[in-house]
Amino acid sequence: MQTPRLQYDRIIITGASSGFGEAFAGTLAPHAAELVLIARNGDVLRQLAAALEKRHPGLRASVFPCDLADEASLDTFHIWTAFLRAEPC
Repeated sequence: MQTPRLQYDRIIITGASSGFGEAFAGTLAPHAAELVLIARNGDVLRQLAAALEKRHPGLRASVFPCDLADEASLDTFHIWTAFLRAEPC
């Protein structure tokens, strides 16, 4: 008996530009309609997003360059995630 595949509308991954975060992005990509990739290095995130979208047709990979150790960046991230939860008009 096969295990059912999990499917998520959106998965947010912090530290996605390298290491475990990058590995999680690759592993979770087949299970998401959208991946939101967050890390300080926007250029690396954009390259990863393009590679994941190419490898997984139908996936939307969004990039949010942000240093979550910086208070102003954390405030921006908080506002942005609140916007993600908003119901469409």
